[in-house]
Amino acid sequence: MSQKELWVTAALIRHEGRMLIAQRQNSGRFANKWEFPGGKVDPGETPPQALRRELEEELGLRAEIGPLYSETVYIHEQGQIRQFTFWVDLPARPEPIQLTEHQAAVWITAAELPDYEFAGADCAVVERLLADQD
Repeated sequence: MSQKELWVTAALIRHEGRMLIAQRQNSGRFANKWEFPGGKVDPGETPPQALRRELEEELGLRAEIGPLYSETVYIHEQGQIRQFTFWVDLPARPEPIQLTEHQAAVWITAAELPDYEFAGADCAVVERLLADQD
């Protein structure tokens, strides 16, 4: 049986030494877990285009997408997810962030990452971020 691969994006949104993470809703897959904002790449989109669209839809952010930080593969029972994680810098903290898909969002330091339980493919990104801090 061949594996179905889904492409998704994630943003490492930075501002004043902190990064933005968002908490998933309390139902469905990965309920209440934390993630780096992003979403699915639609047909005809590049990963940066998809991430720009997702940030506007989910957080009300108009963002310029920076360099690729990581490309990871997360394997689950229905196939696999290829996640493209990009840096996103904000010149000023957006006020207010409009949560349409998440129940919460917080600004944290890299040192605080272990205090949050992350979903799926974001776990590998967290591990790399922590290793890069050493």
